[in-house]
Amino acid sequence: MDGVACNQTTGACPGNCAPGFTGINCQENCLPFNGSKASCSTTCTDFLDPFDESFAPVITASFSSFQNEPRREFTWNPVNCSNGSIIENYVYKFGLYNSDEEPDVVRTEGLFVVVPIPRCGPQYEFEVAAETTKGTGPFSFKRRFHSDRKAPGAIGAQITARKTNYNSLILSWTAPYITEDYPCPASNYLVTVDLINLGKCSEVRRQIEWMNVTASNITLDDLEAYSTYSVSVTPQNDFGDGLMTSSEVTTGETTPQASPTFNSSVVTIGSITWTWNSIPCGSRGGEIILYATSLKTSNLTVDEKNVSTTSVKYTGLLACTRYTVSVWAYTKAGRGERSNDTRLTKTDVPFAVSDIISHVVSPRRNEFAIQWTALDERCRATSYRVTYELFELDHCKRQPSLVVTCVGTVNTTHATIYFTAFYSKYRVNIAPVNDAGEGEINSIDLFTNESIPIAAPVLRRAVSNDIITFSWDPIPCGSRQGNITHFEYRFQKQNQQGQFETIDSNNVTNRSVTIPNFSSYTNYSIRVRAYTRIGPGPWKIWTLQGDPETPGSSFVGIVVGVVVFLLLAVVTTLLVAAFVRKRRQQRGKSLSVDSNVDGIQAICADAKQCNVELQGRPSRSGYRASADTSVSADESPKLRPSTTSTDSSKPGPSSNAPLNKSTPYVKPHAKPKTSQSFPQAGPVAMAHLAEYIKRKTSGKISGFQQDYELIPGEPLYSWSVAKQDHNKKKNRYNNILAYDCSRVVLECLKDDPQSDYINASYINGYKQESKYIACQGPSSTSVNDMWRMVWQERVGKIVMLTNLIENGKGKCEQYWPDENGAVYGDQFIRKVDETPHSNFVVRTFHISKSSEPEGEYRELIHFQYITWPDMKVPESSPLLQFVRVIRATETSQHGPIVVHCSAGVGRTGTFISVDSMLDMAEAEGQVDVLQFVRNMREQRFLMVQTLKQYRFIFDVLLESSLSENTAIKADQFHQHYAKLKKCDKKTGTNGIQAQFQLLESFTASSSDDQCMGGRNAANVDKNRFKDCIPKDSTRPYLMTNGREGSTNYINAAFLDGHKGENAYLATQAPLPNTAGDIWRMVFDYKSFCMVMLNSMDDDPSVVQYWPEKDSLQFGPLAVTFKREDRHSNDIIIRLFDVTYPLRKSDEVQSVCHIQYLGWPSGKEVPNSPSSLLKVLEAVKVWTRDHPDGPITVHCIDGVGCSGTFCAILTLMDHLLEEKVVDVFQAVKKLRTSRAGMVNTLSQYQFCYQVVQTYLDSSSIYENYR
Repeated sequence: MDGVACNQTTGACPGNCAPGFTGINCQENCLPFNGSKASCSTTCTDFLDPFDESFAPVITASFSSFQNEPRREFTWNPVNCSNGSIIENYVYKFGLYNSDEEPDVVRTEGLFVVVPIPRCGPQYEFEVAAETTKGTGPFSFKRRFHSDRKAPGAIGAQITARKTNYNSLILSWTAPYITEDYPCPASNYLVTVDLINLGKCSEVRRQIEWMNVTASNITLDDLEAYSTYSVSVTPQNDFGDGLMTSSEVTTGETTPQASPTFNSSVVTIGSITWTWNSIPCGSRGGEIILYATSLKTSNLTVDEKNVSTTSVKYTGLLACTRYTVSVWAYTKAGRGERSNDTRLTKTDVPFAVSDIISHVVSPRRNEFAIQWTALDERCRATSYRVTYELFELDHCKRQPSLVVTCVGTVNTTHATIYFTAFYSKYRVNIAPVNDAGEGEINSIDLFTNESIPIAAPVLRRAVSNDIITFSWDPIPCGSRQGNITHFEYRFQKQNQQGQFETIDSNNVTNRSVTIPNFSSYTNYSIRVRAYTRIGPGPWKIWTLQGDPETPGSSFVGIVVGVVVFLLLAVVTTLLVAAFVRKRRQQRGKSLSVDSNVDGIQAICADAKQCNVELQGRPSRSGYRASADTSVSADESPKLRPSTTSTDSSKPGPSSNAPLNKSTPYVKPHAKPKTSQSFPQAGPVAMAHLAEYIKRKTSGKISGFQQDYELIPGEPLYSWSVAKQDHNKKKNRYNNILAYDCSRVVLECLKDDPQSDYINASYINGYKQESKYIACQGPSSTSVNDMWRMVWQERVGKIVMLTNLIENGKGKCEQYWPDENGAVYGDQFIRKVDETPHSNFVVRTFHISKSSEPEGEYRELIHFQYITWPDMKVPESSPLLQFVRVIRATETSQHGPIVVHCSAGVGRTGTFISVDSMLDMAEAEGQVDVLQFVRNMREQRFLMVQTLKQYRFIFDVLLESSLSENTAIKADQFHQHYAKLKKCDKKTGTNGIQAQFQLLESFTASSSDDQCMGGRNAANVDKNRFKDCIPKDSTRPYLMTNGREGSTNYINAAFLDGHKGENAYLATQAPLPNTAGDIWRMVFDYKSFCMVMLNSMDDDPSVVQYWPEKDSLQFGPLAVTFKREDRHSNDIIIRLFDVTYPLRKSDEVQSVCHIQYLGWPSGKEVPNSPSSLLKVLEAVKVWTRDHPDGPITVHCIDGVGCSGTFCAILTLMDHLLEEKVVDVFQAVKKLRTSRAGMVNTLSQYQFCYQVVQTYLDSSSIYENYR
């Protein structure tokens, strides 16, 4: 059939020719093709054109077969119909894909072909077409293929690295091996570099580089030194990436690339420890094997050290020297850059001064100028402490115990000293001082000038018939004041007129004179005085009364003598009275003002003074002139008119004050209510002040009490202005008023003529009139007046000695603003600063007129002492520090210092006395407290209000002269403690020993009169030691009845602690006959805690006074055992109940009994500080829940160990509350109650050791807090 193709599968033609035949009649054979015949229709004329696309062969398969040579086989299906043409063969093309050259046409007869191809070649193309008699038909679809196209395998070996520098590496590897699995080679390599450990000290992950290379090696530059890198190599070709190979490589070391940086240093006097940071990771350059250090000073190398750590300590250095240390870090490659740091060693005490010389400034005043040379050293002295000691009095008496007198501290290399003893040997000590303390003392011995004798010879006589011999003893040592060159005598007899006439006189060097022709019926007198080269001393007069003659023989002479004597006495009296009256009239005319202006009483023109002239021995204090009593013994005292100081350094009030301060002094018209005769104790040399205090406190009745009772206690002058109705509300207390003659007179406010009053009084200081203003604490009605006075008087300092509220009572109105500023009347006050201290607060205010608050202002410094109890005394050391701060503070205003407490008399008077006496001590080396307080009382009523305050003034003055501040801040304790333990080469003692010796100066032994209770016959057997007796004033008096014959006495004493009075009861270990007394004391005074420090041993006098079970009866008291606990090997804690069964009340007193076994009998101190601290911990745990009542402490004598324990309790309370340690004051406080508390140096040192142990191990004793 036309147009019908032969069946390709069966070969049948449409004409149904027999197989193998073709043609119309199926008579023709089909042409052979590839060894076979195709069955076709005999009729093919209808077939398609052989050039039609459908005539193209179809490639049916292709595959690779190596067999040691690369080739590719292609097959295709036959094309059966040739459009009437006969298929002669097939042709194919084989060539590169995308090639510009056309591949050759190759003929083949079969239905497949095998072509050779290279391995891992490029992409090829293959196409085939049938070729007939008519021509070549269309080519098949191009078949594209790769020849074994595969990525390469891994590189042939591990990566190797060769270091060419510390920061560069050459990496190399071998090419991948050609294998059946990986037939294709690498054409290039992908190399990646990652930093994984910087400097071998910091793990990181940071890609550094990514690169492609064709060679099998690469050089890496700019790498980090001494660091680890992860290197990966991936072979690549056109067919992909091969297997990656990784390796870790490390760069080389170099020198450190940075220098060490210093972070801290510890500097002492003789050493410096430097610490620096490690060189930052990445800058080390390698492993730091050591640090080299070099120490220099003044460009001179002092020392060099190599260390393996990041710190170095150089010792044996000079104090006060600047040292520079250089540090280099080393690796195996060498050293890096250096770092420098400079430090100054701490200040050591300065060296002793040299070349001390002295010369006389004033022989009459015994004034010497002392000069010295300061060594040119590193640790220079900033000041010099000048003291002196009296070695030999009058060249005849060596002083048994040397008392050091402090002249003061000077900032120059010279000082002037006034010595009190003439013709004596003194040793002047110069101690250089700087921040580190006091250096070695250097001394000079000098001899003071001669003066006239101050005593007369002591006459003796011998009479023989008509000869009389007078002899006299040497002038007592201490009264000669020079070398006695000779004696002058005058022998006189009384004539018939009753007058004495000289019959013999002469100068002699011997100490006797014989007078011949002596008549026993004549009156004689002999006077003798001693001479030094300066002049004569006082006469010693001895009158010899002759025997009476026979009656009547001299009656007329006697009458005449008596008449003459009486007439002379009368005339003398009249003359003296006239003289005194005239002087008073003159003073009244020139000084008094007695007028009434506008109905307002006129006041003293000089409102600063109301002194009363006194007669008596001369005062060398400088603040009181008095009559001269240094007259001959045969002369009547001649009174000199009193004088007042002309010192005018005190500035007056503002220019518009109503009164002229130069107006003469006005004597008050009202007479004082007390007698004007006043016994004067006289000034006391600071060198003898300790002995003076001991003497005053040794008797049954305190010498201070006797002196204090001599001070007038009643108002002396009128205070009518203060009592006027409109002023009463301005007085805080109606019995503490300002005298009219000494009160501060305010400028009156406009339209208020009665506004000049404030309860304030001028008080004279040492040689300075009106140095102070003593006033009450302002009330709500007088706050504005306070600031008026401050402005008017140009006040630069206010000293406030009270808290606003004490014991729940208002003591003073707050008269200053808390923040910003406030208006008080005409003044605007702004607080600009406030600095709190442990015992006081310092504030700074700016004062201006309220009309111009931003205008000109004046600065005022306000000092408030906050730990002074009313009517009592504070700790002396903190107050002394407070006074010194005030004295050292400079202000721009130079008016009076305003001092106030609540009433303005007690604490105020005490402070002013201390401050003024310090001035006097610095100027004269002596103080006259009694006279100064007496003078203050004449200016303001009741100044220095209590005996305790009066006595306290002496304690502060003594402490100021003998000691520095003994308080140590807790954070500086170790440094100060080390300094205290340092031995003074000159004295051979350390600071702790010096403190303990100083305590003896403050401690007076109790006299028998002070301990009468313990020495009473009924109580003698209750004392364990006959010389260890408590004072009656501090012992507890038992109130609960004891057994028959008992008394109210127990050998115990109240002791004050840091938190208050009577904090402890220190007693001896009970005797067999006093076992009940200790329970009576515990019950009477509600003591809830007992501490037993002594051991029982085998001493039968030391008894067990508690029950081990059940109860024991002690008189009316029952003591019941409750329980016992043992804490460690050293502490037993027992609990007892104490009751009074006969009483109806159910009162039960629980008592904790703590027995400490760690203090062996006979030892001054316990076995260890830490074990004693555990006892303190137990005490504190119990008393925390039982805070009332004293703690009872007993040891064998109630003094040594008990005192030490109580001192440590006081120290710990002080330390925890104020972070301050003051062993000296703690022990001194105990000794005021009972002498001998902490009675050995070992116990005193142990107090320091306990504090040190506590500070070193405070966490162990957390319960104590």
